This record gives sequence, structure tokens and C-alpha cells, in this order.
Amino acid sequence: MTEVFVTSFYHFKEIIQVNSLRTKSLEYCTNINLLGTILISKEGFNGSISGEKASILKYFDWLQRELNLNFQIAERARWNKSNQAPFRRMRVKIKREIVGLGREDIKPFEKAGNSVKPSEWNNLILNPDVTIIDTRNQYEIEIGSFPNAINPKTKTFREFPDFVKNISIENKSKPVAMFCTGGIRCEKAAALMIEMGFEDVNKKRFCL
Repeated sequence: MTEVFVTSFYHFKEIIQVNSLRTKSLEYCTNINLLGTILISKEGFNGSISGEKASILKYFDWLQRELNLNFQIAERARWNKSNQAPFRRMRVKIKREIVGLGREDIKPFEKAGNSVKPSEWNNLILNPDVTIIDTRNQYEIEIGSFPNAINPKTKTFREFPDFVKNISIENKSKPVAMFCTGGIRCEKAAALMIEMGFEDVNKKRFCL
């Protein structure tokens, strides 16, 4: 029996020809029997797809060449095995944002703070001068979070900009450490905080 792999991946990058990339991606994924959903916008791509591992890697290689990426998508993706395909069809959608913050002017591909490796994360948050912010929603935070992390008390990610406006951090040069579930929200949140004047913004990386 062929193993089914499920992978989630994203990358912030300016994409000009979004319609062309959507059409080509849908055709390519369909031809190699991939299933799932990929979101494409002018700020990048964000997807969850399933299929044979070789087919997924083939699409990643194609996407890297198409967008002239200088890294391996497979190394940054999150991988899982499944007994059966969790998706019924292949969809590629064009969106205003690949993660909904409600701020299309924020460009994480230009500035998104420092990316902290998992092996370095604990040392960072143990620093008493670091402000830790959990960028997830209230429901996720109630399940568990890092000690001393600030809870923005948001229902959706679109409420995060209002939280940043009202956050009580007088010295914006002090380091800030941010995290989420898969990296995409804290990366965009980091870009927002830099835009709003914070100087030392760090986000947790969720891969090696």
C-alpha cells in the first residue's frame, strides 16, 4: 500500500503573476495526483497538500524553480503520514493575504524580524528583559502556552493589530519574542510590530 503524506508549507514572497501561478500550480498538482488546498496572494503562498511523497517533492521542486527560491521548501514544511488522503480534491485559490491579518500593506518578505531556531528559543525566553507574546487565539492559548507569555485575548488573528496598538511596552527597543503554531502568524505579526516601531522582534522558527 502506498504511503500517503500530508504536508503544510508557506513562504512570504512578493508574487506578481498570481493568476498565472494559480493556473500552473493547479494543473501541475492535478497531473501528479496531489490533493489539498494552496492559497496564493501577492505576499506569498500557504498550503496543505497530500499524496505520495515523491509527488509532493516534485511539486516543491517545480515551485522553487518557478519562483526562483533559494531554499528547499521540503526542509521547511511540516510532514505527517496518513492512512488515507484527508482531502477530496485539489484547489488553488487566490487570496488578498495568505494569513488573514487585515493588513495587506504589511510585507513580511521585506522585514519580519529575527528567526530563532528551536534549539535557541528557550534561552531567549528565559531572558527577563524579553517580552514574550503568544500570537495564537484565546482558544488555542487556553490549551497551553509558554510561562509569562502575554495573551492578546483575540478570537481571530485580525484582532492582533488592535492588541499591538494598545500593548503597554514603553521601551520599543527591548526584545520581543513571538510564537504561534506553525510559524506563519508570528512571522506576519513580527512584520506588523516592526512597522509599528518595535526594534528587536524575534519569532520562533518551527523547523531546523
